[in-house]
Amino acid sequence: MNDKFLYENRPEPQKTFRDSLYAKLDQEESESQMFKKHLFQYSLAGLLIAVVLLITISAPVRANVANWIKQIAGFNVSESTESPLAKVTEMPSMITVLTPLPISEIKNAPFSFAMPQYLPSGFVLSQDFAIAQSKQWVLLHWSGNQVYEISMLVEIYNKALVLSAAQNSAVETTVNGEPALLIRGSWTPDSVWNENRELELEWLKDGLRYDLRYYRTGDQGVIVPFDDSEVSTRLNELMQIAESIK
Repeated sequence: MNDKFLYENRPEPQKTFRDSLYAKLDQEESESQMFKKHLFQYSLAGLLIAVVLLITISAPVRANVANWIKQIAGFNVSESTESPLAKVTEMPSMITVLTPLPISEIKNAPFSFAMPQYLPSGFVLSQDFAIAQSKQWVLLHWSGNQVYEISMLVEIYNKALVLSAAQNSAVETTVNGEPALLIRGSWTPDSVWNENRELELEWLKDGLRYDLRYYRTGDQGVIVPFDDSEVSTRLNELMQIAESIK
C-alpha cells in the first residue's frame, strides 16, 4: 500500500481514532510548525478514508458492493449512509505524515501542474506546501480572512481511486467544458453527513486529477458549516477558481 490512497475525503474520525492520529501528529510537531497545524490535522485525519474503503472492499466482497459504487463524471464514487471511518477502532499502521516544504520549492514539484489565476478577495497562498512520498501528488492551501480555507490537491490520475460521499450528494458538472464531479458536504466527527460542511470539486486535466475543496473554520481550525445563505456564493467562487486553472 502506498500513500496515493491516503488522502481522500477528509472527514474527522471518532474521538478515540482522532486522538490516536493526533498523538502521531504531535511527534512531527517540529516539522509542521511551518505549515498550519489545523490543515495538517484536517488533511491527515481524512487521508485514511480511502484506506478504510480499500480494506472493507476486498476482492471477495467487491462484487457484492458494486451496486453502491457508481461512476460520476468518470470517477468511482462510493455512496453510503455512514462514514467509512465510523466502525474503525484503531489506526492502520500505514499512515503517512505529510512533510511541509517552503513554497519556494514548488519549482521542484515532481510534475508540472496549473495554478489558479483567480481567487476570491482576501485569499492568500500558504507559504508551505506538501509532496507525497510517492511523488504522486502535491497539496497546496489558501486562507481567506482567517475564516475560509481552500485546498488544492493535484494527483497523477489513478483509475482505481474510489471517492466517498453520502447518498445523493455527488453530481456531475463541468469545468472548462470537461466533465467534473461536485460533492456537497462531508462527514462530521459523529459520522453524520452535513451538506454544508464542505464543497469539493474534482476533474481531470492533462492526465492529472485536480481536487479543490472549500470550507470554513472556527476556533482551533474546527470546521464550521457554511450558512445556507452563503452556499450558492461559495459554490460560484469554487467554480470560478476551477475555471481559472488552464
